[in-house]
Amino acid sequence: MGNLVDHIEKHLGTIECGWSVSPDGEPMGFQVVKCLPSTSDYVAYCTLGLHRFPLQPAISGRPIRHELVLWAPATFGDQNIPAILQSVAVETIDQERAFLRGELIGPRGRVFEGLPFTAFYVTLPVYQTDDFQEFMDEAGHAIVFVWLVPIDDREAEYVRTHGWKKFEDLLEERDPHLTDFSRPSAI
Repeated sequence: MGNLVDHIEKHLGTIECGWSVSPDGEPMGFQVVKCLPSTSDYVAYCTLGLHRFPLQPAISGRPIRHELVLWAPATFGDQNIPAILQSVAVETIDQERAFLRGELIGPRGRVFEGLPFTAFYVTLPVYQTDDFQEFMDEAGHAIVFVWLVPIDDREAEYVRTHGWKKFEDLLEERDPHLTDFSRPSAI
């Protein structure tokens, strides 16, 4: 139990700023926050408030409450990251569907201009300690943090063809730094 903001700041860093309106100026039912860790070359972007929308997983089961996380190099700047997280969050709310580990979002064209990423791979935030992955709010609801990892077309095709477990085995074997946007494809 405890405070969700404190939990986020404990694991991702101090919240520097946030976005609560879309690029079109529409109010959102949640925020996207930017967290600055004290000793890292990477920053974290995280939804805050998405958990207020209980979502059904693709397979039957109890509703899931999410917050989405995306890490980026500190030198990358905000670019379109807040808008991407807003778009993905709105899509999941509209579809009332939670993300599960191993799912793909996309491919849908270039995620970031000048970079090969066209999709996101949904997984656990493995670069964090296990106690970050799930947070119990004051009402006793589990809030699950999911990491959106930018991937390219070949990586997305590998997940579709071989499955998420084989993809994660490949990532473990090759050990690419998934927060480095200049990383080569894992395939």
